[in-house]
Amino acid sequence: MKIVLINSIGKNKWGGGEKWMVMAATGLMSLGHNVVVVCRKNSVLSKRAKAENLTVEEIAANSDFDMVACWKFCRFFKEFQPEAVIGCQNKDWRVASVALKAIGSAAKVYSRQGLQLLKNHWWYKWTVRLFCDGIITNTHTIKKEYESFLPVEKDFIKVIFNGVEELKEDGDSFDFSPWISSNVDDPVIVLSTGRLAKQKGFKYLVEAAGKIVEKNSNVYFFLAGKGRLEKELNRLIRKNHLEDHFFLIGFQEDISGLLRAADVFVIPSLYEGMPNSVLEAMSYKLPVVASNVNGVSELIKNGKNGFSIDSGDVSQLVEKLTLLISDESKRKELGEKGHSFVRENFSIDRMVREFDGFLTGQINENKKIGRIPNKSGLSFDMRIAYDAKRVYHNFTGLGNYSRDLIRILKQFYPGNQYLLYNPKAPKRHVFDADNKHVVEVRPEGTFFKLLPSVWRQFKIVNDLKRDGVKLFHGLSGEIPTGLKQHGIKSMVTVHDLIFLRFPKFYSFFDRKIHTVKARHSTRNADVVVAVSEQTKNDVVEFFGVDPSKIKVIYQGCQDVYKREFPAHEVERVRKKFNLPEQYLLNVGTIEERKNILLGVKAIRDLDTHLAIVGSETEYTNRVKEYIQQNGMEKKVSFLKGVPNDELAMLYQGASVFIYPSLFEGFGIPIIEALFSDIPVITSKGGCFGEAGGSGSIYIDPLSVEELKDAIVRLLTDQELREKMVLTGREHVKKFSDEFIADQYMSLYRSLLSES
Repeated sequence: MKIVLINSIGKNKWGGGEKWMVMAATGLMSLGHNVVVVCRKNSVLSKRAKAENLTVEEIAANSDFDMVACWKFCRFFKEFQPEAVIGCQNKDWRVASVALKAIGSAAKVYSRQGLQLLKNHWWYKWTVRLFCDGIITNTHTIKKEYESFLPVEKDFIKVIFNGVEELKEDGDSFDFSPWISSNVDDPVIVLSTGRLAKQKGFKYLVEAAGKIVEKNSNVYFFLAGKGRLEKELNRLIRKNHLEDHFFLIGFQEDISGLLRAADVFVIPSLYEGMPNSVLEAMSYKLPVVASNVNGVSELIKNGKNGFSIDSGDVSQLVEKLTLLISDESKRKELGEKGHSFVRENFSIDRMVREFDGFLTGQINENKKIGRIPNKSGLSFDMRIAYDAKRVYHNFTGLGNYSRDLIRILKQFYPGNQYLLYNPKAPKRHVFDADNKHVVEVRPEGTFFKLLPSVWRQFKIVNDLKRDGVKLFHGLSGEIPTGLKQHGIKSMVTVHDLIFLRFPKFYSFFDRKIHTVKARHSTRNADVVVAVSEQTKNDVVEFFGVDPSKIKVIYQGCQDVYKREFPAHEVERVRKKFNLPEQYLLNVGTIEERKNILLGVKAIRDLDTHLAIVGSETEYTNRVKEYIQQNGMEKKVSFLKGVPNDELAMLYQGASVFIYPSLFEGFGIPIIEALFSDIPVITSKGGCFGEAGGSGSIYIDPLSVEELKDAIVRLLTDQELREKMVLTGREHVKKFSDEFIADQYMSLYRSLLSES
């Protein structure tokens, strides 16, 4: 694999990021990869990389809009043809990504981010989505911080711990003796390293040192590093009368020598990413005292392999340092345990293997994406194209429907070719395209890669014609313009028109956009597929579409909900989410239209528990406010980010499924519940009867008492529950994969026969 690592930091910088770059490049080369390090000309990084016999390309991006650097990258990328590019500075991956798009490269671009590059800013959030295929960081705390403000999928951010060199037993030790009084027989050396900046909290160390030296005259503090705070720190040293006990020794190239000679290592930072200095100290068997901030919490287990303190707390700093200074056996114990912890979890070999596995997996996935294999010698019964935006970029209802449809069509009709037109690279792996029977197709050319929505709406028709497509299926209520003019038959699936039926749940702008797209697709498609009779009636009512043009095909649900899990697995998941043995379940986005506040009100006076699984919206605050006002905190659980297999087990462990929604296009969670053999309570009218069948209980979605009575009936009448389960099991047969696949294939054949 061809990999490029970029770091355009200043010429004289040699810190954790630069050390990581050389270690990663060397390790990846040892595994057989072709690696190039890109950095500033004549920089320390360039010299170190060359000393390790790494290939170096000297290019530096000075800003996000550095056109000279972009031009140089274009020339270099054309010649080298990388498959993966990792930028260590924000401007690195932005400029490199533009260059790759300009030359039409499909290389993956990653941002390797530490805490200092974490920015909650619109420019960062926009560019990381547009120019980046993922973020690689070195702590779970940084990942959580990104996820708090960055709207990306869960797997977009990958955590790979830094590696650190093993202890070198035979190296030279630093000589501290010139600074130590000859009258001191048993000096204790306390070492700290790092850039002399406010974030490092060194002023607290100076203050602590003043208190420690008053009682321990044999203790000496050494701080290695350069920075703007040097004058201020010297002033604080004089103020605390530490001129003979606290020394700033400047930048030291050989950190290992310092670590061999020291007795204790301390880092009093106010914030950190994953501090290499702590890792290095632990690897050299030094006991460590560090502020419990960010990535440090993933390194130090307080009292077990080091000491962690609250940042800025001088008294804690004095206490822990004094303990280590006075107790040599404690120093040795913590040093040994820290060394073992780092060797096990932060070896360079482990870091390189994780990088290798991650990049190899990503690049192999990228290689599956290609042009239509017309010259492969394969022949197909039919070639069907799909708008695959939701297949790759939606992880709830529309995405699940789209992925399931392609899956079951391939399963029951493997003689066809299914072409998935995806406007942009997915942020995480969600669907396998085998590049023969299922092919992912993306826009070509820089303009349409930068503006994928334009390609999806307009340019895609030219690509369909080029690829010999005769039939296009819009899976989520949209089709591109110009299909009829190019002789391409079309079908569109409409899931609901809630934005017209209940406009108050949508903004003015969203309503207009949805309406324009739905009107265009339903009027111009050759066939409209509605997922329920309710949706069919809405399409006729709002857009005046001929009912004979609309075919109702119900949705199914994912296979995982049809699988019976072992009882011990269901029990494990119940305990994982701290749910009682008997609980009610609700699944779906927690929004006003879904009306789950009715369910909360219904159980207020009942001896039961409600588990709510779904993404939160502003409406959730109303629900939680009611819960708090009525002292129901122990009666309601909010669960989000639940994996599909665990959600299926939550269904199977529930006593009753409640779904008091005001309006749905269909209501897939009802089907999931019926496949899971649990009785369903849902709303009267609309599509709910189509989904729930004759075996479900239907209530007025505005009546707390009706829902409450229905819950009591089901919790107290075992015979009724068993009857409903059997009736539901019979009802969901019409939602089987084979039945749905047959209906779609019949429509496809009918349309193609017309053309």
